[in-house]
Amino acid sequence: MSDIIQYKIPHPVFDGEKSPMTIARILIVEDEAVTAMAIRKHLTNLGYFVCGIAHNAEIAVRMAGEEMPDLILMDIKLTGRKSGIDVANEIRAKSDIAIIYLTAFSNDNLIEEAKKTEPYGYILKPVREQELKTSIEMALYKHSMEKRLRRSEEEKAAVLNSMPVMLIHIGPDYAIRYANRVAGTYANRDPESLVGARCHEIWQEEADECESCPVIRSIESGSIEEGDVMLPDGRIFHLKGCPVYNELGEPDGAIIFGMDITEEKAAAEALSLAHRKLQILSSITRHDILNEITMIIGYLGILQCSVDERGDPEEKDYTDRIMGASQNIRRQIDFTDQYEELGVKEPAWLSLHDMIRKIPKGDIPIRSDCQDISIYADRMTEKVFYNLYDNTIRHTEGATGIRIHCRRENNDLIILWEDDGGGIPAEYKEKIFNRSFGKNTGFGLFLSREILGITTITIHETGIPGKGARFEIRVPEGRFMIPG
Repeated sequence: MSDIIQYKIPHPVFDGEKSPMTIARILIVEDEAVTAMAIRKHLTNLGYFVCGIAHNAEIAVRMAGEEMPDLILMDIKLTGRKSGIDVANEIRAKSDIAIIYLTAFSNDNLIEEAKKTEPYGYILKPVREQELKTSIEMALYKHSMEKRLRRSEEEKAAVLNSMPVMLIHIGPDYAIRYANRVAGTYANRDPESLVGARCHEIWQEEADECESCPVIRSIESGSIEEGDVMLPDGRIFHLKGCPVYNELGEPDGAIIFGMDITEEKAAAEALSLAHRKLQILSSITRHDILNEITMIIGYLGILQCSVDERGDPEEKDYTDRIMGASQNIRRQIDFTDQYEELGVKEPAWLSLHDMIRKIPKGDIPIRSDCQDISIYADRMTEKVFYNLYDNTIRHTEGATGIRIHCRRENNDLIILWEDDGGGIPAEYKEKIFNRSFGKNTGFGLFLSREILGITTITIHETGIPGKGARFEIRVPEGRFMIPG
């Protein structure tokens, strides 16, 4: 017979009701012509499509590449220098094809050697039709499931490796089970080489240095923990540890999310240092200016006495204006002194009740129903409520009370400050937040908006002129807490 019996008939097309086994393409590798034809007949009877028959190793490798069968029935003992096991190794190196071995021998050593190529079955000759069908169907099913699993694993790896943060899965013994590409980059190693190693073996010199690690705390506490960790080389990482549980609900290690924040920390420290230097400079400058202003006001007081004695109205007008301007400068400097810490410290969770309670009360009472609500804001936010109260005292005629109440709007929190005075004219509703607008320093509402803006909180005046002022403070989702 010829070297190859290759069937060039088109691949059969079946409707959707046919069984998947009827479209499977099978390559036979068998050096005994009679046996090969008998196997072909069995396969045809069973409804499979035989895409070719090869009787030696070279032809088998070539046909596997050309035909790309779904499954190969491979005789272990072939004529020539190469065995079926050698052929299987060559094919597996180039493509993913299920292989079932055919042999007339049940030698244990041979079977062990064949197992290394990870075959999908092992059939003893003579081949029986029902056994052939069972082996092929099991092999095709297993191969299909493995392909799906590999595809799923590849998709998962693609997603995890695309993440811009370090992601590591560690077991309860702190040994790494998985590491994505960013984790490998941070460790200057291939991600696969990290598997099996313990965290401190890669990033810390000693295991004791990991005691403050949030991942360790996460495994021990069974809750999400996060924090910053400095490595021996000076790098700083922000880590978040999330506990993992097995199918029985038992603790089974943790997932680590990490990001190198070394540059961000350095920038934050540099900015903080610049703030401190500016504070020192501002404090010294303010102190010196106040001393000079105090001296000017003192000499002006003496000059005013002299002007009063002479009774010159024009001189008195000039000295009064100079005195007024000098005192206004001093008030502005005193006022800005209160805001020296603006934006310097990290925001914090602040109780509305506590901030409102600290307002120095005047003649106008305050009624609040915003109990037990906290907002994430700059630490100077209490100055905002002080300024709103001061604004009511100074500028609202006829006000007899202030009401503070809170409500939800979509996903935001709305804090409403309302008085029963005359309200604010429509043309002034935005101007009152401008710097230097108003009769006094003009900084109160301007700085209030700046303080709130640090944490993306907004403030607007939405009252109806003639029916009282109404300041609406909007706190975005995630920056407030309401009990229950």
